[in-house]
Amino acid sequence: DAGLKYAETVRDALHRLGADHRPGSFAEYGRLRVSVPDWFARYVMLPELARFRSHVPHLDLEISTGMGLADLEAGDADVALRLGMGKWGNLRSYRLAQFTASVVAAPSLVAVARELSGKGELPMVCLDKLERHTRATIASVGLTARAERALRLDNYLDVVQAAEEGLGVTVTFTTPQASGASNDRLVTLSSRPLPVPFAMYFVCRELEADRPDIAALRKLCVNRFL
Repeated sequence: DAGLKYAETVRDALHRLGADHRPGSFAEYGRLRVSVPDWFARYVMLPELARFRSHVPHLDLEISTGMGLADLEAGDADVALRLGMGKWGNLRSYRLAQFTASVVAAPSLVAVARELSGKGELPMVCLDKLERHTRATIASVGLTARAERALRLDNYLDVVQAAEEGLGVTVTFTTPQASGASNDRLVTLSSRPLPVPFAMYFVCRELEADRPDIAALRKLCVNRFL
């Protein structure tokens, strides 16, 4: 109880300090550390960086695509692009895009997918943290993936590559505004985009939301999607 009361006092003091803060130049803050999913960096952020740097050439940028969720409150990064429901503790989040899903497979697997599904032998590739969602999405198009034949990976780009190699049916994600890289090695099995319960968010610490470097990067991301 004493700790909770003290936390409220500290939080109020930090908010008061933040209200008096006036953002300065990029150089004042040093390097801007950004944590992003690997596929977002490849398909969205890196292709846009040349244009971005032409507008803010003095921004010192560091991009991390590690699979671990950066702890912004502990200072692991300054900004993160996250998939989720939009709420992470006391962090400020800005919704960028809602995703849709497609069930896909390599052409060689598509030819026998229905037969394998009927026999209970259809293989599946998925992100380890999205196995349940992947299985349910595949089921929504009338296919059943066998649990014992699931290949679970911790990297989305590896999931796509595994599907391209014919190792299983999988689910890919995209947005209406950004279709990602074209892929002629996968065939779509779903007749329409399927709903996804999460979205992409730009996330930063509450007191630093108006920092000029963070605001500039947020503008880039918002313009890319909205």
